Amino acid sequence: SIALAAARPTRKLCFLLADSCNLDRIKYLGISLPIKISPACPGLNLLSAALPIRAEAGEKIVVNIIYSWEVPDQGGRSL
Repeated sequence: SIALAAARPTRKLCFLLADSCNLDRIKYLGISLPIKISPACPGLNLLSAALPIRAEAGEKIVVNIIYSWEVPDQGGRSL
């Protein structure tokens, strides 16, 4: 979970996620949000999600970002 405070009224959230990660969904109040994924720079994707209602300035927003990634092979070594 990520807790944010809106600096101004908004319906849009943006996050950066490594392109080695696979995004499953972003949830707000138990609702899966529509997501747009676009390249931000080498190695990073920009995730944009639209909230179902507008968050007012100062309002606390808690979202769950569900994602996965593959752990690189360490050649038999322990981490």
